[in-house]
Amino acid sequence: MSKAMGVFAVVAIGSALGVGAAFCPDDCCLMGKGSCGVSAAMAQETTPHCGGAQTAGAKQEGKPGCTAGQTTGGGCCASKTAGQDAKSGCCAGMASAKAEGCPKTAMCDKTLASMPKMMYRVGEKELCCPNGAGEEAKTSGKPIQYVVAGEVFAAEGDAKVKLVSAVETYNTDLLTMQFSAGSECFKCPVTAEEAAKKAGAAMKYRTAGMDFDSKEKAVQALEAAKKAAGEVKLAAFVGDKEFGCCVEAGKVAKETGKEVTYVVGDQKTCCEITGKLNFAMAKAKAIVSAAAELALATGAQTTTGA
Repeated sequence: MSKAMGVFAVVAIGSALGVGAAFCPDDCCLMGKGSCGVSAAMAQETTPHCGGAQTAGAKQEGKPGCTAGQTTGGGCCASKTAGQDAKSGCCAGMASAKAEGCPKTAMCDKTLASMPKMMYRVGEKELCCPNGAGEEAKTSGKPIQYVVAGEVFAAEGDAKVKLVSAVETYNTDLLTMQFSAGSECFKCPVTAEEAAKKAGAAMKYRTAGMDFDSKEKAVQALEAAKKAAGEVKLAAFVGDKEFGCCVEAGKVAKETGKEVTYVVGDQKTCCEITGKLNFAMAKAKAIVSAAAELALATGAQTTTGA
């Protein structure tokens, strides 16, 4: 949960609007499986370079599109906002730690806390910080392993490929209508209604982690979230020429001997996998931000989530 939720005003608004975890159980009509509780760990934006076996903390090469000297992961356990811009309301560009008083940021942070992330395992220790993992590896003499979605990888590059896939799946779930009842959520409305009756609660409609008591408002939020996701673009540049297709850009780069720079918003990288990861994460933020904005605008139609 975001630190911003510690502020009374934000808590009060968050309770009125309802923010739940993105995922519901895969088993439809199987009651009692899965809770809508949100992980306390904030999703880490990992943007390490494309090394198969590089250790955390390794420096990137000073190539076009890359940030020379940037450490793997782009920083240590950075907690960032959901990426609102000036058009979508408050807290544009504000870090989570400074977002007190911004209910939208708090709502987005709470939902995005469940976004898949990369963890770093050294011996028996599991850390969220690549720099800390690098120091631990030096001290213990043990190698760093990379953990994504419960899978352990020896190579960071392989873990990043898995992370891209995991975030893409997360986005698909965000854009799927789900149903909540009490402290549980379901993909099956029949099961949700049965659970709601047993709990003495009303079934809610969940879109992008936000709970609505009106199906119509949930559908509106879903449409807004899909539109926002579609507006996020991954561009590939070879020199000054922009390509909408990474494959085509790769061909031109090979022919000209130049590198491809992958751009998502203001993020640039020479690594295709990192570019795809930035793209997937940016879509997640856009999806949640759009749903949160509608939730705030229609507070009377939203209720408390888990």
